[in-house]
Amino acid sequence: MSPRALSLTLAVLTLPSGGGSGLAGQPPPVVAVFAIHSRIDTLSRQEVETLTDYLGTKLGESGRLLIMPRQEIRRRLQGQKKDSYKSCYDQSCQIELGRELAAQYSVSASIGRVGSQCLVTAALYDLKKAATEATATARSSCDADSLLGAVETVAVKLSSARQAGSRPQPQPRPQPQPGSVPVVKVTPTPARTTEILRSSRGCLKASSTFRSNSGSSSKNSTPWWARVISPGLGT
Repeated sequence: MSPRALSLTLAVLTLPSGGGSGLAGQPPPVVAVFAIHSRIDTLSRQEVETLTDYLGTKLGESGRLLIMPRQEIRRRLQGQKKDSYKSCYDQSCQIELGRELAAQYSVSASIGRVGSQCLVTAALYDLKKAATEATATARSSCDADSLLGAVETVAVKLSSARQAGSRPQPQPRPQPQPGSVPVVKVTPTPARTTEILRSSRGCLKASSTFRSNSGSSSKNSTPWWARVISPGLGT
C-alpha cells in the first residue's frame, strides 16, 4: 500500500462517529461523577470505589455522556487542599468543583440502609441551570453483589432520562383565530345512471353513465370512458 493510501485509510478509521453525540451537531456533555457516599458499614473502601467506577462506566456506555476521569477530580481536590476524594459529598462542594472542571453535569450517589434493605439514590445535576436534571433510585440487599445490580439500575435510569430530556419537543399545531370560519372543501361524487335501450336489431342493451352532480343531464357531454356497456344484453 502506498503512503498516500495508508494516510487516507487511517484518516477514515479515526473519524468520530455521529452516534455518540447528545444532540444533532453537538458533542456529548461532560459529566463529573463523584464518589458514592456509603452510609452502611458492610462495604469496604475498595468496594465503594469500585461501585463508583462502575457507575461512571455505565453512564458513559451509551456514548451520550462524556465521563470525566476520576484522577482529574482527585487532582483538583488536592489543589483545593481537601482531605480526600471522598470528602466532597456536600452538594455545594460538588457544584463548585464541577464548574471549575468545566463540566456541564455532575452525578452524586449514596447508599443507605432502610430496614433490612439498602437504597441506592443518584441525581444528575445541571451545573449551568443549577437544577436537578434527573433522579433515580433502586432497592436491593446490602451485600456488595446486590448493590452492584442496584448501581447499574440507577445508571441506566439516569442515562435514559437524559436521553429523553434531550429530544426536541413537538411543536404545537396552530390554533384557528377567534371568529374565523373554517373552510371545508366538498368534492362532488359522480352519480351513475343506467338506461335500457333497444338497438337497431331489436336487442336490449344497458348503458351506465357516470356524471357529476353539477345539474347537467346532457348525455352527449359524457365521455366514452364513463359509459359501461353491460355484457350479454346485445350490441
